[in-house]
Amino acid sequence: MQSPIPDSSGHNAEMGARFRVLPVERQGPLTYEAVGSSLSDQLPHGFRHVHVRELVSSEPSDLDRLGDALMSWQMHARCLKVQASGGVELGSTVSLRPSALPGVAADCMVVAVVDEPERTGFAYGTLARHPECGEEAFILERSAVGVHLSITAFSRPHTRIARLSGPVGRAVQTHFTRRYVDAMRKISAG
Repeated sequence: MQSPIPDSSGHNAEMGARFRVLPVERQGPLTYEAVGSSLSDQLPHGFRHVHVRELVSSEPSDLDRLGDALMSWQMHARCLKVQASGGVELGSTVSLRPSALPGVAADCMVVAVVDEPERTGFAYGTLARHPECGEEAFILERSAVGVHLSITAFSRPHTRIARLSGPVGRAVQTHFTRRYVDAMRKISAG
């Protein structure tokens, strides 16, 4: 079984992974405790779990190009209004706003970055102005058949509106997960 969080150097020996996780002293504004867990197979209890893995390109050589798009918020920008403090970097923040819900802001902080020869991506965690609390990881992985996008998330309602939305809130999350996959496929197609 895989360890949920890497050691302080960002190395998880059991997973064979190399990634960096936001240091504990910088995790203060996050609305949950299991920082980095979306990069493991041990998601925390008490949250709704989502895991999707889809082929987004049939060309293994597309990993670098798609990784650049992912790490510059291009996938998200095809689905939401994005206001970011810069590209994806450990500790950077982003405010995501659905066009159909102008009063809703989903503020997040990048809590982990994966930069490996065959995998690239990141995870972000929720900040106080996000209607949910939890974490979501977006990982592109090269294989013999192409490039896969994995989206892994754990979340639960954070605001009263989110709690009252019930199944509608879950449907919104499912909708955006599908849109992210579709957006990455469109980026892949050029």
